[in-house]
Amino acid sequence: ALWNLAHGNDANKINLTKMGAANKILRAMDTHINSESVQEQACGALQTFSFDDGNRLILMKMGAVDKTLHAMDSHLKSENVQERACVVLWNFAVDYPKALIKKGAADKLLQAMDNHITSEIVQENACGALRNLSFNKHHKIRLITMGAADKIQRAMDNHVNSEKVEKRARTVFNSLFILSNNQIGDKLAKSLADALKMNNTASVTSLDLSYNQISDEGAKPLADALKVNNSLTELGVQHNLINLGIEIEIEARLNKIRETQKRKFLDALKSDEKASLNRSRVMFVGQGKAGKSATVRSLLGKGFNPDWDSTIGADISERMTSSIALKWRNPDELK
Repeated sequence: ALWNLAHGNDANKINLTKMGAANKILRAMDTHINSESVQEQACGALQTFSFDDGNRLILMKMGAVDKTLHAMDSHLKSENVQERACVVLWNFAVDYPKALIKKGAADKLLQAMDNHITSEIVQENACGALRNLSFNKHHKIRLITMGAADKIQRAMDNHVNSEKVEKRARTVFNSLFILSNNQIGDKLAKSLADALKMNNTASVTSLDLSYNQISDEGAKPLADALKVNNSLTELGVQHNLINLGIEIEIEARLNKIRETQKRKFLDALKSDEKASLNRSRVMFVGQGKAGKSATVRSLLGKGFNPDWDSTIGADISERMTSSIALKWRNPDELK
C-alpha cells in the first residue's frame, strides 16, 4: 500500500517519509527477513521513496542500504527481490557511491548478475547501479579487479535483443574505462596490473592510461602483467613519467599479444577449431534490397523484420563481445 501511495507522487513520497512510513518499512524488513514477499514489497517501496533527494538522505541515515543488502543476501535466488534491490542501490549510488562500495554493494550487484543471468531486468538494473558506482577512479579499478567488465559483457551477450540492457551496459563500459587524466598514480596502476593478471578481465581489450602521473614504479607492473594477460591489445601510457625503455617494453608485449591473436585466428580459418577474436571489421557491400542489413541483424542475434526500410547510404553497427567462438571451415570445403 505504501509503495502504491508513493509511486508517481512526489508529495506523497516526502509526506509518507515524514510520517514515519519509511521507519515502518525498515522495521518490517527486520522482522520478516525470511519472507521473500515482504522483502520484495519493502524494496519496491524503498525504490520509490529513494527517487527523492531529501528522502535518500533520511533513508541513508536510517540504514536503508544495509537492510537492502541484507535482503539481497537472504534471498539470493529471488529474481523479484534482486530486481527491486538493484534499483534501490542504483538510486543511492547517485549520492553515496563511496559508502555503498564500503558496504559491499558492488559485490551484491555482481552476485545478482551471476545468479540471474537470464533475467533481463536484473541485468539492466544492476548495470544501472554499477554505472553510478564507477565514476570514482578508485571504484573503477576496484570494479575492474572484481571482474565487472566480463559480467557486463556477458549481460549484453545474453540479451542481444534488449535495448535497455545494451544501453545500461554500454554506459558502464564508457564510465569504467575512461581512465585518462584521472591522476591514477603508481598505487592504482599496480592494482590495475594485478587485475590484468586475473582471468576475469577478458573483456578488457583497450585501456588509455595517459596523463595519469604514473612513473616507472607503476608502469613496470603493467608491463609484467602483459606476460600473463592475452586479451589487452591497446594500452596507452603516453604523457606519464615513464622511462622510454618501459614504454618500448609495453609496446613490444602488446605486439606479441596481437601477433598471437592473429596467428590463432589464421589457424582457426584453416581448421574446425574455435578462436577468440578480440577485434575485427566486417563490411557488407551489395545491391539494394539484397539483405545486407538483415544479415547484420542476424549476426547480432536479432530477428528478421520484413518491414525494414532500405539503408540510405551506409550504416555502421558496433558490437562488443568477450568471446566470439566461431567454427571456421577451410575455404576449399565451401561449394
